[in-house]
Amino acid sequence: MIYDYIVIGGGASGLMFASQLKNNKSLLLEGSPSFGTKLLISGGGHCNITHGGSIKDFVDCYGEAGRRIRTCLYKHSNLELIKLLEDNGIATYANEENKIFPVSMRARDILDLLISRAKANGWSLHANAKVKAITEQGETILVHTEDETYEARRVVIATGGITYPKTGSDGSMFEILKSLGIEVTELHSVLAPLTPEGYPYGELAGIAFPDAVVTTGTTKKDRHTFRDALLFTHKDLSGPAILNISRYTPEGTEFSINYIPDVEDPFKELVAAVASSHANYANIVADTFGVPKRFAEIIVSRAQGTRKATASRDGISLKCIVELLTNDRFIVKERGDNGMVTMGGVSLKEISTSTMELKNHPGIYVIGEALDVDGITGGYNLQFAYSSAMAASS
Repeated sequence: MIYDYIVIGGGASGLMFASQLKNNKSLLLEGSPSFGTKLLISGGGHCNITHGGSIKDFVDCYGEAGRRIRTCLYKHSNLELIKLLEDNGIATYANEENKIFPVSMRARDILDLLISRAKANGWSLHANAKVKAITEQGETILVHTEDETYEARRVVIATGGITYPKTGSDGSMFEILKSLGIEVTELHSVLAPLTPEGYPYGELAGIAFPDAVVTTGTTKKDRHTFRDALLFTHKDLSGPAILNISRYTPEGTEFSINYIPDVEDPFKELVAAVASSHANYANIVADTFGVPKRFAEIIVSRAQGTRKATASRDGISLKCIVELLTNDRFIVKERGDNGMVTMGGVSLKEISTSTMELKNHPGIYVIGEALDVDGITGGYNLQFAYSSAMAASS
């Protein structure tokens, strides 16, 4: 049998493709035992499926790739994806950050919908079918697994990146694509926590700042700033602000944190508070700026060297305290390898971004995270999975 389509990868983008295209001579191959495993853990199991607002605002959320994929995004937008879900019985809502979730807060509901639609469209779904090679043969393409060789007129690569290998995204497909002469850019795990050199906040694990500003870069051209929640863990910094900037902060990069971005003149406020209070500096800092007391103690301790936070007021620099609150500078010791998405993949130069077809390999398409496209947190990566799958299926 010659299939019309074979999709390699049963994650979000592969299932979105199969759920949209009716064809009873089509096959979806998934290398792991289950379909959509990574989708099930997205958004903490709640599935932040996309983001609200204008699709035009999405472009900047994909870094340099945004301009290349905007046609695809505009044609198959967040509103289209939301309508598709709601037309099929999955109501959605936007949280206070405009992230879109199913009302049920169950990723399983979205996965079940995609699988049921794919089957209704006539697709055969095979799990435990890991692809080992692809061979171009005239007008058809051979897809080789450990047990079978399948033949198709079109093959869609939807195998994801290198994040969460246990879900099937182990990066093995990139070596197969390279063997075909397809350019694959350098791969990194991003949307990852950052471990700074001399990390001072390990004892504050679990404490979060709902609104912090993280900045990296020394010039206008290379400066990147994200304002979002920040979380201390026992060994690193995490939270959306950190995850988003991790794309631009490999080992050795310097970045800074402002924990109190809405305070207009923190030095003036601190001077006034110290003048009117006999409390220790940690209490003054915590009360004046509304930061956790334990955090304030560490800030004051860092500002006065080895002295305890409750020591004499003499020798403590208010300017140093304010500097640590508004411009706490670190150098990245390690960018975590447990990121949420892959930076790198099949180069966008290799494909037509209107159809996702490889320019020099007719009949082979690449969608989703297998491409060199990665977005910030907030539903942007699942939106691109959808947009690219729809572009390829049109």
